[in-house]
Amino acid sequence: MSLAAVCGWSFARSVLVAVASLPLCWSLCRLLTGSRGWVRSVTWGMLLVPFLIPDLLVGYAYANSPLDWRIQFPAVNELLFVILVAMKCVPVGTVAMFFAPPSPISAEAIHCRRMAFRRAEHWLSRWMSRAAFWLHGGAVACLPAAAIIFLIAFQEFELASRLEMIAGTTLTPAAWTVKLYDAQVGGLPVTESLRLAALPVLCEIAVLLPVLWIVIANRRSVGMLSTDSHQVSSVWGGCLRCYLAVAAILYLVIPSAQTLSSTIGDAEVFARALKLTREIITSGVFAVLSGSLAYAAAAWILERTVTGNRQGLARLCAALLSLPGLFGSLMLSLTVLYLLQLPGLSLFYANSFPPFISRIVTALPLAITLAVWLFPRALLLQMVLFAVRESESLGTADLLRDATAPQQRHSGRLLYWQLRLRGHFWAMALVYYWAYWELTATSLLAPPGMVSAPARLYNLMHYTQNAVLSAMLCLTILFPVVVLVVAMSVRGPFLRWFVR
Repeated sequence: MSLAAVCGWSFARSVLVAVASLPLCWSLCRLLTGSRGWVRSVTWGMLLVPFLIPDLLVGYAYANSPLDWRIQFPAVNELLFVILVAMKCVPVGTVAMFFAPPSPISAEAIHCRRMAFRRAEHWLSRWMSRAAFWLHGGAVACLPAAAIIFLIAFQEFELASRLEMIAGTTLTPAAWTVKLYDAQVGGLPVTESLRLAALPVLCEIAVLLPVLWIVIANRRSVGMLSTDSHQVSSVWGGCLRCYLAVAAILYLVIPSAQTLSSTIGDAEVFARALKLTREIITSGVFAVLSGSLAYAAAAWILERTVTGNRQGLARLCAALLSLPGLFGSLMLSLTVLYLLQLPGLSLFYANSFPPFISRIVTALPLAITLAVWLFPRALLLQMVLFAVRESESLGTADLLRDATAPQQRHSGRLLYWQLRLRGHFWAMALVYYWAYWELTATSLLAPPGMVSAPARLYNLMHYTQNAVLSAMLCLTILFPVVVLVVAMSVRGPFLRWFVR
């Protein structure tokens, strides 16, 4: 298949995933709104599982499944891919709809407009009026969520690459990202790769521009949450919880069981897997550098969209700065590869620096690319944190921290952690996690001697699937978990030393 045909198929599949996911996201939002206590916490946890599980783990597990039924029934393989991608996109769409601002047009206003229609009024006039009301009302939540789902499905690479196979003359699942990536690593000039990428970019622009216009035009996008308190029926709520359980099984239980089955109880396998330690540390270093840069830049720009004198201009700048990251890491990496070939930027690959300085300079393009890719995600996370802030409670925490009694100061620090720092801690951990598992940019831009763990695992998965590789994958997954546990364990000393 040509790239244009593959791109068209990817576009149609992504639109289908977005359209089919929106009603489910809306229902899950109502389920979360109506839940309380531990039930709500468990629902949130089960919802986020498919999006947080690394794609390499899922792809590695299902690529190991028997090939006979996949070759005999290629449509089943395509269906499996669509289901996995949809389950991965639903949590993001649900979060986007849950934290979206309330509709500027109330339900009462829409009802009054509907009653004001004259019987003799043409149906086209009624339709256009209702469409205008929806664009200024419900579209504030629905269109951004649909756009995010479309982008995730359209830019999917790792799952498509691991599940890709040829059954006769049928390629399934066909993904433009895999075809373009394989062409680039196969020796295609980057200028030709960018020319071929023009069609996918146009598809993304066609989706992004209307949504960005709605977001920029909506001045209530920060600091206000929907107050919709409608609840789902008990039967439908049970069906939604069954869906969450199935998604958790498909994304967590089955891949984990299949990967761990060949490694549990074999210490020698894990000892041999430790040779991936250097790549794991490299991934962690790049994750911290790029994640911190993206999070700091997002905090800076968000502060000016809320408290600055030119909030409209700051909002426009935030949207423009988010655009490169919204096009995906593959497009960003190809663009950076092209820029590095220009005379003025070729110094990043020059050997005129001392060895230590040279390693830092050659690592900068990858770190900056990851930061640009992470920026819209970090900005969205901080917008959510800003929307759920509690200013009055923060004032109480400040008063307690200024008290003379040590016990009150300690209580004030704990309250300040709960209300302010905890959200940023988990948001930064999520940004680091995304950077840690990024595969495309690290594969294309990593300098010699700085191969990331996902890139190394991805290359090995093409040649072998054995117990040692499974152990390597397990160690790569455990590293951020261990770092997170250590970071949580030093919370007490951090609060005593740095929070005054």
